[in-house]
Amino acid sequence: MKPNYGQDAPGLMRGFLIAALVLAILAASLWTLATAPWLHILGVVIGIASLYPLGMGTLMVVYSRVTKLADRDQMLEGLDWPNIRTVVDLGCGRGLLAIGAARRMTQGQVTGVDIWSVADQSGNTAEAAHRNAEIEGVAARVRFLTADMRALPMADASVDLILSAWAIHNLAQPADRAQALTEAVRVLIPKGRLVISDIACLDDYETFLSGLGCRTERRDFGRNRARILAAVSFGSFSPALLIAHRA
Repeated sequence: MKPNYGQDAPGLMRGFLIAALVLAILAASLWTLATAPWLHILGVVIGIASLYPLGMGTLMVVYSRVTKLADRDQMLEGLDWPNIRTVVDLGCGRGLLAIGAARRMTQGQVTGVDIWSVADQSGNTAEAAHRNAEIEGVAARVRFLTADMRALPMADASVDLILSAWAIHNLAQPADRAQALTEAVRVLIPKGRLVISDIACLDDYETFLSGLGCRTERRDFGRNRARILAAVSFGSFSPALLIAHRA
């Protein structure tokens, strides 16, 4: 039995693919049925426009089913796992990062926190995350809590490592994102590390964390991949990695 980590933003993914289909049908109809030359040209324009939602919808499916597993491994590689005892995954969803961390730890516990929004991930529940942890054989080292990343139920300076993937940007207001980062730094031990993967707002995260005294570094997930994603998404889709070290 394999774990199921869900489809990210399922409604948005379906919207993109439906829009691509509608535009493609309209373009084909104008090209084949219309008699006026300008309608043929309009059909071509609409056909070209359909490539954007098609590309975005396809990217979202491929990412959720394949790419995010590789991204998880890249996020977690190179960390000092023998000396990491406590990990928190912000916006853990169905447990992808939390479970990946638990598989690498020699002792300690991982806590995944989420408000379980099915708009952000299909089938997003604590039960689904726990089921994945059981399948992966790490249920004893992982717990999943219903909690808001803006008000973490952890003591000050009590966490060695904080992880987050594609979650913080879902907070719509800059002040809320800043509060989530403030909470992350609050619960980190001195010299603790925050590892964030996201598709938006990374410049803001970096600026804010630097203002809190953290040392930050940016990484991408590969230059060739970044170019392909930028081309397919017309520059609107550019996942990257931000690592912050608490002073």
